[in-house]
Amino acid sequence: AKAQAAFLQNGAQTTLADIPKGLLAWPAKGNQYLSSDPSLIGETFDVEDNLAPFYDADGDGLYDPVKGDYPVIPCRNGEAKAYGDQMIFWTFNDVGNIHSQTNGEAIGVQVNALAFAFQTTDDINNMTFYKYEITNKSSNPLYQTYISQWSDPDLGCFNNDRVGCDTTRSLAICYNGTTPDPDCQGEFGYGSQLPIVGIDFFEGPLGDDSLHTPLGLSSFVYFTNGASPAISDPGSAQQYRNYQTGFWADGTPFTSGGTGYNSGGPPTNFIFPGEPCDVNSWSETGPGVTLAAADRRMVQSSGPFTLNPGQPQYVTVGVVFVRPPGNGVGIPPCFSTSIGPADDKAQNLFLTCFKLLDGPDAPTLQIRELSNQLIINLENLPGTNNVGEGYDAVDKGIALQVNNLLGGNGDSTYTFEGYKIFQLTSTTISATDLTDASKATLVAQVDVKNGVSKIINFVRDASLGLFVPILEVTGKDAGISSSFNITQDAFATGTNKDLVHYKTYYYTAVAYSYNNYI
Repeated sequence: AKAQAAFLQNGAQTTLADIPKGLLAWPAKGNQYLSSDPSLIGETFDVEDNLAPFYDADGDGLYDPVKGDYPVIPCRNGEAKAYGDQMIFWTFNDVGNIHSQTNGEAIGVQVNALAFAFQTTDDINNMTFYKYEITNKSSNPLYQTYISQWSDPDLGCFNNDRVGCDTTRSLAICYNGTTPDPDCQGEFGYGSQLPIVGIDFFEGPLGDDSLHTPLGLSSFVYFTNGASPAISDPGSAQQYRNYQTGFWADGTPFTSGGTGYNSGGPPTNFIFPGEPCDVNSWSETGPGVTLAAADRRMVQSSGPFTLNPGQPQYVTVGVVFVRPPGNGVGIPPCFSTSIGPADDKAQNLFLTCFKLLDGPDAPTLQIRELSNQLIINLENLPGTNNVGEGYDAVDKGIALQVNNLLGGNGDSTYTFEGYKIFQLTSTTISATDLTDASKATLVAQVDVKNGVSKIINFVRDASLGLFVPILEVTGKDAGISSSFNITQDAFATGTNKDLVHYKTYYYTAVAYSYNNYI
């Protein structure tokens, strides 16, 4: 997707040979390559319906990557231009074959599913996201409809899980019930550094009211593999329906306190909404709860609403995973300080239609070899986002924080600030290796003369629960230069570090931007 988006931004011409197989096989409407090339997926077929979402560069309604079309993440507000580093699409329906899990009747629903993820250097790298387009393909309305996200987390060892929920975030959470988390029955445990995983119900179906208000999360419940039938895996359509609508498998209402089953407390829609680290809140580890850690499953539901024929409804969820340093000693965890901040970042990403801010494009290096020296010139080619060193971009996630913290009176715009040139040890060094002194070393740095010399990022320390300052750049604040004379080998040993003839050297450059929003 990124390669295709770059093609679109650059306005370049492309051929089939330039396009990755995954883009040619994207099952979007009108994809002629799926109908003509069986080597893509092992067969040929026509895509006549609106299946996999895509950016339509020429607006003809048909997917053709040669014309600049590429997969996108759809957004309810129509701003569908973001894409993941990996995207997977599939579709399924409940018509045909035998409903062996529920033994229920077919209702004619089709689900188009899109999974995607991003490669980053922060918490987003450990998140996955899922969008479901749910359509009633029958001719009859489906009344009192509920949509549920079921999961069997199996967090390391599968038989020592505990679960809970954060209703303020619409977040279902699973954590380990023992320290350490051992290996069990062929599954690897997490040892003494315990993780936490959560599923955030970002977007639910629209209600039947005149404003069609998004319903959000309406209930959360767990059940346990191997437990008594009333609170174990459902085995009939009615039992599935019970778990969706606020009842245990046997029809007993969810109640507050204890295990949530026949606890004597008032009816509730959310089981274990408390902080496990708070002895006074209702959680699996709370007072009066005699529930051993086990093979938990959990269900998040949204409803009721009417699913009309041909009118799609959408659900978006995100899976957030954190493994805080030292987590395991402090069992049970606090959701608000362990997984909460990462989930807030995921929520902000959803609110910005999953558009990660692209920093300034790296310049192209034009290198001229002279006697025992290299002349490196930096060029921002047409089609890149830093032509004329004019990169200027708004980070919507920062904008949300600015609105929350400063009442909107802050700067959410990143502007070009400078360049760094590194010497590398090989061609296999990636951007994430640039801080490794054994693989990369800084040989030149220049920045805009604007009074900004040091750039500090505030990075959240999971063990402290605080944002700590990290010095990223110490600039000269002397102005931009685009030509550099390199005469020494930064990795040479001994007293003579001069460049030598007939030896290969490796260099890369990065551009960086600056924002001081608070």
